[in-house]
Amino acid sequence: MGKFVLISLFLLGITTGVGLGKVFKETADHSTDGLTCLTDATQSESLKIDDVPPLDREYVTLNNQFIVPVVKDNLVHSLVMLSLSLEVNAEQTQSVYEHEPKLRDVLLQTLFDHANIGGFDGTFTHTQKLDDLRQALLEVAQKSLGAEIFDILITDIARQDK
Repeated sequence: MGKFVLISLFLLGITTGVGLGKVFKETADHSTDGLTCLTDATQSESLKIDDVPPLDREYVTLNNQFIVPVVKDNLVHSLVMLSLSLEVNAEQTQSVYEHEPKLRDVLLQTLFDHANIGGFDGTFTHTQKLDDLRQALLEVAQKSLGAEIFDILITDIARQDK
């Protein structure tokens, strides 16, 4: 009797899943029909403006991770590890590596400042927090190496609480 109940429940689950999948797929297809054309038109217009980076840009990955202590009550509460890459003109790649010690210094100071204002507390991966951090890092990187840096990418981030 127990096997019959298990097999029945299994078949009921499969049938329900397939049925719901078909219903949701049809609903999604019908609800996006009108939007697809609008979205495609909007995307093609915006791509023409400036969303496509020029082909002469490269991404430079900085050699080592950044390790940032998060201090609370004069004790290290956690450590944040980040890996960063920079979007630069292709001819600037070597310059980034040549000036990496200075660049790491200003980026690390900005990361410390971000930690000190609570940027790595709570949900530190929230979009707005990371956008603010990227903007701050971009500003100091451009001050250090010039306007040839177009963007900062946070390629890895992790926090280890003690």
